Amino acid sequence: AIRTDEWSLNVYKERPHWISQADEDEARSRNSVTRFLRLFRCVWPSLLGDALSDADILAAFDNDADAETVRDPQCGYVAGLDMSTKNDHTGFVVFASDARNQTIRLVDAKRWIPKHGQEINHAAVHAYVLASYQKFRFSLWHDGWQTDYLCQGLQRAGIHCEKKIASGHAANEIATAVLDAFHQRVLVLYDDAGLKDDVRKLNIVDTPNGYTLKAARDQDGHADVAFAMAVCMPAAFAKLRRSTGTIILARTSAANRSDNLRGWQAQNHF
Repeated sequence: AIRTDEWSLNVYKERPHWISQADEDEARSRNSVTRFLRLFRCVWPSLLGDALSDADILAAFDNDADAETVRDPQCGYVAGLDMSTKNDHTGFVVFASDARNQTIRLVDAKRWIPKHGQEINHAAVHAYVLASYQKFRFSLWHDGWQTDYLCQGLQRAGIHCEKKIASGHAANEIATAVLDAFHQRVLVLYDDAGLKDDVRKLNIVDTPNGYTLKAARDQDGHADVAFAMAVCMPAAFAKLRRSTGTIILARTSAANRSDNLRGWQAQNHF
């Protein structure tokens, strides 16, 4: 124990007596290794790639899935845009919320990479997004970072654009929607534009306002396509709920939902 005049800190690096072996095994199975170690062993082995387990990621990617070119009138469509100029990549995705199959399906994905220190061609981004809109008639969600001017032009072209800045409670809404989409097995993704690698970089951070998503910046960008996915995921869930009139339930057990650190602490008397 670490003690001061006002605090006593006890760190458990083995299973504490109030958590059964069965409960610990279940927690280990539904969390990534780094997340389990942080929550149940007080060990921070890494700050990267902690948001989702490999099982969740692999379950979301369908080897038979591919980009689509025709709008399904039975689905609702949303798009996400994560914009950069030259330090990071720019990512764009479109999802179909399919009430019949209870899925949120990736139908379009694109990444723009700055070349040799030059800025990304925003006119090319505008043209691609507009062409995709002509196929899918989506609402577009963006985080407001370097997107306002571009979205003004898209709005003039008839696209409904919504800004969702990933801070405070909005960041928790975005992170929770992403975690639920993977844990509840509603996502159907194809591996294009480096999306799978981006998803593996996502790190979940617990803050006073709830969860927020972070990612490392490397030579392959800043998980930009994954963040484009994240910013529109609450809207994708909302369209799925409006289509069915119900809230989507986990296909497996509730244990597959993410651990809420505060709830876990309260349950175990911290």
